[in-house]
Amino acid sequence: MESPSRLPAALAQLDRVLSFFPRVEGKASFLFAINLSLIATAFAAVSWKSFQTQLFVGLLLTLVLLLCTASLIFLYFAYAPHLSAAKKKSLLYFRDIANHEPEEFVTQWTELQDKQLLEDALHQVWRNCEILSKKFSATEGAFTLTAFAVIPWLVLLVTAVLERQSFQFGS
Repeated sequence: MESPSRLPAALAQLDRVLSFFPRVEGKASFLFAINLSLIATAFAAVSWKSFQTQLFVGLLLTLVLLLCTASLIFLYFAYAPHLSAAKKKSLLYFRDIANHEPEEFVTQWTELQDKQLLEDALHQVWRNCEILSKKFSATEGAFTLTAFAVIPWLVLLVTAVLERQSFQFGS
């Protein structure tokens, strides 16, 4: 395949890869909200007296907090994956473009050969796949931790409800 015929395919692949970012970040946002909800309802359900006097309740609350906090840490890495600097400056990547003076960017863009643009597009495909892979792995880890947090959270809520019900039965 000649460079000019590969260029549309490379740019289409870059668009395809970039289309996955909102999906991963949407899932991460959902998990962020779930984790905050789990933490808030756990604190709302447990009285300070129960936390201090009942070891089981204290352990459950601590477990929920640890799992949700670990999940939130994974979500941080999903939103802001730590990567080494790109090895090659790009005329397609917005931050590299912003580092140019407007006239310099226009000049470099207009002098760009199809082969150079193809290489730049393919570098961006690879680089964005690297970033997306890290984001997906972090989101997957956060999902797993959140799923594990739900079990002690449910037990904690049931325990809190039963504790409150036992006081009503005696009246």
